[in-house]
Amino acid sequence: MKQLTVRVTEPEVRRRIEELAEREQLSLNQAVLKLLRRAVGLGADALENVPIGEDIQQFAGRWTAEEAAEFNAAVEVFGAIDDEFWK
Repeated sequence: MKQLTVRVTEPEVRRRIEELAEREQLSLNQAVLKLLRRAVGLGADALENVPIGEDIQQFAGRWTAEEAAEFNAAVEVFGAIDDEFWK
């Protein structure tokens, strides 16, 4: 069995790992392994089939097609190029 040492130099990362370990009653090693398995697409928590951005929908919400169309129409003017300005 190979061994890997991980040095966590960012306090926020360490805090989050510790929170995960406490919340799920895992050791720090088990918590890190769970996160690694998820990140590489293994196990029930795998991210492999989750499109980028989809995993935060529960926090950020999602626009309907109508809301997206309304937003795109509202910002369309910002895509126009004023030829006189660039002369």
